[in-house]
Amino acid sequence: GTYPFMEKDYPTVRMWVSLLAGAHVPDEVVYKYVRAVAENEARVQSIGGSLKTSFTTAKMTTNPAGLAFHPGALRYYKEKGLVK
Repeated sequence: GTYPFMEKDYPTVRMWVSLLAGAHVPDEVVYKYVRAVAENEARVQSIGGSLKTSFTTAKMTTNPAGLAFHPGALRYYKEKGLVK
């Protein structure tokens, strides 16, 4: 049911979508980007594909690789209580 143009469901491979920002990217830029994505969940989901079926703001802090969060992203996540 992910793609309306498919006549029936097929098993597929699903991958994690990750956004990475280097340390050189200003904190404020990352903060505003993360805030824009998080506060427009429905719009992000409307892009379709796996974003439609699996993206939620609450999942933005899922970090299976254990990478350090960019300080700008961490600021937003803390403000919204998504991380401690």
